[in-house]
Amino acid sequence: MPLIQIEQDSPEVIDSARALITAMASEVRKITARGNETAQLDKARETAAVSGYLNALQFHGLLSLDKYSDLLAEKVAATKGA
Repeated sequence: MPLIQIEQDSPEVIDSARALITAMASEVRKITARGNETAQLDKARETAAVSGYLNALQFHGLLSLDKYSDLLAEKVAATKGA
């Protein structure tokens, strides 16, 4: 099987992850404003989906551990107070 060369921490991958974090934060704010009985579960689902995406990028070598940590911190900061 031929090897495929992968660029780690490419700007496209980082931009895609940041866009997903921004969309997730917006959705979490909407869920919080809705404030119904499923809000906590819905917020957990939204944040878990982004964490899973970032985990997959790191697992497959598309993100370095340092950039992965940075993006996780951005995810936490984006949802703070929501």
